[in-house]
Amino acid sequence: MPDMELTERVAVLESKMDTIQTVLERIEKKLDETLDNHEHRLTKVEAEFSLFKRVGSVLWGIIYAAIAGAIGLFLRKS
Repeated sequence: MPDMELTERVAVLESKMDTIQTVLERIEKKLDETLDNHEHRLTKVEAEFSLFKRVGSVLWGIIYAAIAGAIGLFLRKS
């Protein structure tokens, strides 16, 4: 009889371990999805920032050209 109880307990523990393993696999999958989502968001933000930097560089180039042109006109008139 004690061997039967031990066998039953082992079976119950194995069942619980399978359940725990399944839950851990779900958690791991969810974490992977979350990380992928955040990586995608970071990539999107980096791309937007890169575009912002390029647009900013172009705008500063236009501003500098306008200032240089204004100084050139001022110097010609003087």
